[in-house]
Amino acid sequence: MHTTIYLHLSLCARIFILAVLPLIAVHGLAPDPNSLIEATESMKEFARKQVAKGTVSERLDSLLHELVSPEGLGFTYDASLTLTASEAFEMRRGNCLSFALLVTAIGREIGLNVHFNRSPRNPSWTDLGRIVVENHHINCVVKTDYSAHLVELFPEYTTLYSYQLDLIKDEEALADFYNNRAVFYVADGNSSEAHEHFKQATRIYPDSSATWKNWSILHKAEGNIQKAENCLNNALRAKGDKASVYFMLSQIHEQRNNLEMAQRYAKLAEKFNRRNPFYAYSQAEQALVEGNTELAIKHLRKAIRLMPHNARFHFRLGEIQLLAGNIRASEKSMIKARHLGFQSPTLLAGQ
Repeated sequence: MHTTIYLHLSLCARIFILAVLPLIAVHGLAPDPNSLIEATESMKEFARKQVAKGTVSERLDSLLHELVSPEGLGFTYDASLTLTASEAFEMRRGNCLSFALLVTAIGREIGLNVHFNRSPRNPSWTDLGRIVVENHHINCVVKTDYSAHLVELFPEYTTLYSYQLDLIKDEEALADFYNNRAVFYVADGNSSEAHEHFKQATRIYPDSSATWKNWSILHKAEGNIQKAENCLNNALRAKGDKASVYFMLSQIHEQRNNLEMAQRYAKLAEKFNRRNPFYAYSQAEQALVEGNTELAIKHLRKAIRLMPHNARFHFRLGEIQLLAGNIRASEKSMIKARHLGFQSPTLLAGQ
């Protein structure tokens, strides 16, 4: 899984960044990135004792059953954890990347031809307070001479087919792992570890636009604009979405007061902005600063359409509706925000 992050710098300036999810704090880097998908003795024993022998389909079906069933490993999905294969095995949980690493490690141990695969599913967003993460999805494919089995933790996405696949090299998935963990080191304020993990990610797979964008965000947050721009230039040369890179470059040039270049990159980024709920939220805040409550409400309604379960959006809409004198609508928005779990007594204009 990889994501886009929006760092809230004192909640007054938003910066966009691509990344993946981790919460577990592992100090230091693995000496060999391939160790992330190595099967431990416990995992090998699990494969020998629990996974049935037979054809590729029989072994794969048995492996998945043993991994997720309560009587087996009982693996459960946890979006907040990016874990190595061995960590996911021991903790019995993790996000989609963790599960993909686990399946790859044990699958290859039992002779399956496992590959990492990027899913075409649309991204979702997770609001973590200081940062906002755009989540993308990764899974596995087990190939045979005649077919490709898509391996999914979620049954509704599991099927047998050999099209719409985006198989990626191990190096790319392993770079995603370090990229993910770097993002949460950023969230925890540990910039030293974050830099080391971004460096490791780009060393393993330098063609990842997501990692370069994330690293750019950290440099920009630390005030190193030139290094931030260098990372974005690397992102433009790498694989991946270019629209968000254009948006970030527009911010760089705006900060340098190079308005012509800023506008040029902003136009190129328009496609990215249209589908981003947090961009709509930031537009609402700008409209409010300019005294245009009607436009602010319009932008917030768009943000809610794109991300209906974000409590902050509903609460902010309620505040602005109250400013506009629409008490009944404000009460409805506040009730919705509380229903979704919003607890803060206020969200001040300007945040």
